[in-house]
Amino acid sequence: MTQRSNRITCPRCGANNFDTVSACWKCSTPLTGVPPMSASMSPSLPAYGQERIPSQMSPIVPAPTGDPNVATRAAIFLAVTIPFIGLPAGWLFMMVEDHNKQRVGRICVIWSLFAMAFHVVFFMMATKWFSDFAMHQILPLMKGMSGAAGGQGGGGLPSIE
Repeated sequence: MTQRSNRITCPRCGANNFDTVSACWKCSTPLTGVPPMSASMSPSLPAYGQERIPSQMSPIVPAPTGDPNVATRAAIFLAVTIPFIGLPAGWLFMMVEDHNKQRVGRICVIWSLFAMAFHVVFFMMATKWFSDFAMHQILPLMKGMSGAAGGQGGGGLPSIE
């Protein structure tokens, strides 16, 4: 399959669209009749003393509100507690065009990899501990209960007399 490099930049929001679509994927502005923008056609700043045409103006993006570190803390929490979900979630965030979301995705992936290694080691240690516990505590107890049943009909349980 060959890839085409013709893209259309939305005149309203500046989103990158395929040349086969008729409306912007981000703001739904109609894109018909807009030629694909190449590097040589990119809008430049007007010369000194000239006014900017509204179509050349960049969209006003509102400033983010709230604490910007909340997403980072949430990504770390997800990655450490459930790394098998944090890893693909981080990959998905890394595929988005927003640089802040890509940064959060990278953090989530890195922490997920460390946490996954820790979870695997912890699971192996817990499995070994449980098998040792079963072999030294539970198995002799079960053998003792079945061996004590020799002549009694009570199934190895002590009788109350």
